[in-house]
Amino acid sequence: MRCAAFLISKAGRIEADFRDAPNEAPRTEHRTASIGALLFSVSFLESSINELFTDAKEGEDHSTAGLDGSVIKRLSRAWPLRLGLLEKYKMALVLADAEPFAIGRAPYDDARVLIQVRNTLVHYAPESIPGDPYIRGQEDLHRLAKALRPRISVCPFYAEGNSFWPDRALGHGCAEWALRSSLAFTDTFFAKLGKTPPYEDLKPELPHAWFE
Repeated sequence: MRCAAFLISKAGRIEADFRDAPNEAPRTEHRTASIGALLFSVSFLESSINELFTDAKEGEDHSTAGLDGSVIKRLSRAWPLRLGLLEKYKMALVLADAEPFAIGRAPYDDARVLIQVRNTLVHYAPESIPGDPYIRGQEDLHRLAKALRPRISVCPFYAEGNSFWPDRALGHGCAEWALRSSLAFTDTFFAKLGKTPPYEDLKPELPHAWFE
């Protein structure tokens, strides 16, 4: 979480310092910070749910403090789980007899899109995208354009003629949305469990004013 916030701040400073298109060095640094923040935001989702189950299994109380003993026992018996990331969260709520997430609505849907972005970056496959499919009315030319465009502010270094993904999508706006979405999802998850998030005391340490 703190790593993602640091990189978001770095991407934001570069965009503020270079109102016009920067040269290659800051452009590369900006893209690296933006992608890094996205990856760390999903890593935060993964570590939060894995830590909950692991703490239950190992008798630690960092993530499980405040949970009923019977819930902790069910979480312990279920681990390890061979499920996708969001499926682990859904299973934890089932085991805790807690209210499920509303599928297709925030914060669940934002987390789903964020994971798709991460998977696209990590499991990269070359493809040709002729210009911006969203502007051209051909959103189906890229699967992320339609999902991401309403959620983020675009990178200012690329003109309208550039493709939305990845050129105009990857920037401070997308990185900030990624961490906000991760925190909204996990905050809601722990609220459904009836407990304070184990990372709550870390929030004031985030080195970025957007969090306030």
